[in-house]
Amino acid sequence: MRRRGNEPTGCVREENEDRSLSLEGCGRASEDFHVRMGIDPSEIELLEAVIDAIPGLVSYWDQDLHLRVVNDAYVKWWQVPNKDALLGRTMLDILGEPRFRRIEPRIRAALAGERQEFETVTYDTAQWHVNMHVVPHVRGGNVQGIAVAVDNVTRSHEARLAAEALNELLEERVRERTAALKASEERLATVFRSSPMAIGIRRLRDERLIEVNAHFAKLTGFSREELLGRTSLESGLETNEIARK
Repeated sequence: MRRRGNEPTGCVREENEDRSLSLEGCGRASEDFHVRMGIDPSEIELLEAVIDAIPGLVSYWDQDLHLRVVNDAYVKWWQVPNKDALLGRTMLDILGEPRFRRIEPRIRAALAGERQEFETVTYDTAQWHVNMHVVPHVRGGNVQGIAVAVDNVTRSHEARLAAEALNELLEERVRERTAALKASEERLATVFRSSPMAIGIRRLRDERLIEVNAHFAKLTGFSREELLGRTSLESGLETNEIARK
């Protein structure tokens, strides 16, 4: 567990091994933030009700990356008592050094006005995969802050990896069976070509020869090319009387 001071709010943060936060002296961010952002105080309760109904993590950070708005899912994720324990804190302080540095380039790009969407790992054990949407809040041509929406996609990530592994296994099985079939066909072709018996293969629907071996061609006196695609009658190998029988 580690402790860090938070200069903007003067609170102390302790991060436990289970990812939960213990905080001392962390008060709610000043309500004048809503006034500066042009939000009617009467609408704050409605706004909070809307974002609290969203199952994913929703937050709003000002230009200096202090947390100003957060939903209940965010509080539950960090396992803190309430929103007051998080509001006013910096992103670096809440996420911790490794996690913040991992996404910092994306966050800075959003603060420069570029919308971001990406998947990342939330902490060093790589057990949680999340999809992040970072949207700049532009007012009067200037970026006032960023809205961040985070979805836990660990299950879908694991399902995708499992599907990819299964697909690779199936493709390997297909390659193995294709190779075995080809080898079997080559063996049969060798037996067919080298047989001392005259062998010809006719198609049932029209009785045309589709393959003959060398001994068959030698016995009939025709070349292989002359025999293929023709019936025995057309090649003169059978008479009409024999064919009728």
